[in-house]
Amino acid sequence: MSLSPKKIGGRFTVVAKLVAKPGKEDEIAKCLNDVRLSAISDKEPQCYTYRVSQFERTFAIFEEYENTAALRHHMQQPDFQKWTKIMPDLIDGKAEVLCYKEHTSRL
Repeated sequence: MSLSPKKIGGRFTVVAKLVAKPGKEDEIAKCLNDVRLSAISDKEPQCYTYRVSQFERTFAIFEEYENTAALRHHMQQPDFQKWTKIMPDLIDGKAEVLCYKEHTSRL
């Protein structure tokens, strides 16, 4: 586990968790869905998974990328840029973001 994908190299998963300010859940859900639609489209061919889950005010985002260049490309997309600008007004505290190297050996 790492706070930065640069320390991982290769394919990795991002797990992000955030808590909505009361009453902001629907706005967050819409923004994250816009980001998700971009991530799973042909605009981002090296983003393999982008899933958003919600329980009450808590959101969990699961993202899977080929490499750090793919994540940088994701972060340059207009919907992601929009999200990062309005996110501080919508969430309580800071988002928790962790990166995990993909484990490719057989268990």
